[in-house]
Amino acid sequence: MAVIRVIRNKRQRNGYMKDLINNVWNRPDTICRWGGYMNDAGAIVSAFEMVQRAYGSIAIPVHYFQLILEPGTNIQMAQEFVSAVVQYLNNEYQTVAVLDYNNDGLLEATFVLNAVSYQNGNVFHDNNNTFLQLQKTLESLSGQKWIFEAEESVFFNNQDDSDRYQSLTE
Repeated sequence: MAVIRVIRNKRQRNGYMKDLINNVWNRPDTICRWGGYMNDAGAIVSAFEMVQRAYGSIAIPVHYFQLILEPGTNIQMAQEFVSAVVQYLNNEYQTVAVLDYNNDGLLEATFVLNAVSYQNGNVFHDNNNTFLQLQKTLESLSGQKWIFEAEESVFFNNQDDSDRYQSLTE
């Protein structure tokens, strides 16, 4: 099964967004990048900051998640899928993504999403319900089942949340 890994950082230091985007965008083994009309990390950070300033500052400027594709997924299929996800997210939020291989040799797409909508200033709610909706969207786009990697992320706050999530998906 394909995996959604949600990474949450409750307290982000100054410079977090810049460092994260630089880190993701400038990975040396990247197969493909999606940044819209922006072709370098500095332009991406500036564009994200411009939207955030236009609607007021927020505590958490970006969200970060990864999609680990099933073994055997070919690069062309992966690129088409990641393009579709970026297009879906870009309907409301500035999104950049990169596709590369992870340490296990699986194709992995990493997404950085501006927390503030360029459409209306709404904030992307980084909560379990939002990511459950994303899971449904991924399943409709790909035709495959997506699971959350609870051990490697902070998707669940505690064991009770994990049990509730399991009951929702059964």
